[in-house]
Amino acid sequence: MNKKQLITIFIAIGILSAMLIFPPWQYRLHIGRGVKSVPGPYRFIFMGAPEVPITSKSDGDTYFNHYSQRFWQAEIDWVRLILPSIVVVLIASGLVLYYKGFSTVGYAEAEERGKLWKVDVTEAGLVTVVNFLINNKGKEIVLAGEKHIITGKEKLDVEIIAMNCCDPESFYKDISAYGEVKNFEFSSYRVSVPAEQIPKIDKIGDVAEIKFKPEAHDFWMKTIKQEDRK
Repeated sequence: MNKKQLITIFIAIGILSAMLIFPPWQYRLHIGRGVKSVPGPYRFIFMGAPEVPITSKSDGDTYFNHYSQRFWQAEIDWVRLILPSIVVVLIASGLVLYYKGFSTVGYAEAEERGKLWKVDVTEAGLVTVVNFLINNKGKEIVLAGEKHIITGKEKLDVEIIAMNCCDPESFYKDISAYGEVKNFEFSSYRVSVPAEQIPKIDKIGDVAEIKFKPEAHDFWMKTIKQEDRK
C-alpha cells in the first residue's frame, strides 16, 4: 500500500471519527402511533443529548411550545449520520483503488523485485535503481536538487561488457537499439540507456556484464535512499 492510499485511509478515518464524536441529533415526539421529528444540532457525544428548545417559531406545523418540553426526546439522527458515512467510505474506497496505480516501491522492495528478471549479468545496485524507477512511475522525487516525476525512461550511464566470442559490429548494433553508445573499446561499451531498457539488455545472450559507472552509481543510490527515508 502506497503513501497516497494510506493518507486517503487516514483522512477517511478522521472524518468518520469526527462524525461519531459530533453526531447529528433530532427531536422526536410520539403522537399516538405516529412520530414527529425535527432535525437538531450537531453536538459533542460526551456532552449528552441537547436540550429540547422552547421557541415560539414553528417548523412546519411543529411548535415546541405547543407541547410540554417533557414530551419531546432528543435522539441521535442515525439517517443523517449513516448516509454521509457511507458516502465517505465509498469515496475513500474509490480513491484507494485509484491510487493503487501509484504504488510506491522502496529501496528494499526494489532490490527484492530485481530478482525476478536479473540473470546474473546486471550489477545488484543497478538492478535496485532500475526497479525503483520502473515501479514508481508517476511519483515525484528530488533529483539533483529539483523536483522530478519518474517516468522509467531516466537515462542511466552504464558499462556493458560483451562476451569475447561475439561479433563486435553485431553487438554494437544490438546495444544501439536500446540506448546511446557514447564510446566503446571491445569488449567494453559505455552506454546511456533508459532505465526501462536495462532488463531487455540483460536478456541479450552476448552480454557478459552490465554495471553502473561509478559516478552514476553513487548519484542514483543516494537519490533513492533519500526518497526511501521520507
